[in-house]
Amino acid sequence: MPNPKGWALEPSPWGQLEKLVGDIRPVWKRTVLDLGHRAHVPPAPGVYAIEFPAPIQLGACREESRAPIRAPIYIGKSHTSILDRFKAHTSDDPQDLIALARKLPRPPQEPWIFIWAQIRGADKITNLETALIDCFNPPCNKIRGARLADGRPAGALP
Repeated sequence: MPNPKGWALEPSPWGQLEKLVGDIRPVWKRTVLDLGHRAHVPPAPGVYAIEFPAPIQLGACREESRAPIRAPIYIGKSHTSILDRFKAHTSDDPQDLIALARKLPRPPQEPWIFIWAQIRGADKITNLETALIDCFNPPCNKIRGARLADGRPAGALP
C-alpha cells in the first residue's frame, strides 16, 4: 500500500524504479525553472520533475552546509515536448497546486529546479513517470501514476 504522504517507505516501488532506470538508462539534466532558461530544455519527449528548496531553510546557514534540502514537488511527462511542459509550469497560469507551491516562502538564493530526461517510447515514459510518482509521492501531483487493470503500477514487474 502506498504511503499517503511523502516518499514510499516500502522497498517494492524503489526496486521497480531501480529496474526501470537500469533498463531505460535516463540521462538527467537540470536547469532553473524560469522562462529565461527555456533554451536549455529540448522540445523532445521524456519525463521531468520540479524540485523545490524546503521553506525551512529561510534562516541563515553556514557556508559549508550550503546545500539545500530539496524534494521533487511534481513529476510529469510529455510524449511530445518537455519544453512545452516547462513553459506551462513557468507561465502566469500554472496548474493549481504548482501555483499554491509558488506562494511558499523560499530562500532567495535557492531557485526552483527543472530536471528532465529525454526518453523515447510512450511505454517507457509512462512507466518511469509512474515509478517516480510511486516512490516520491510529490505533493503537487493530483493523481498517482498510470495503473494496470488490477491496480498495480503500469511499470510493475509481473
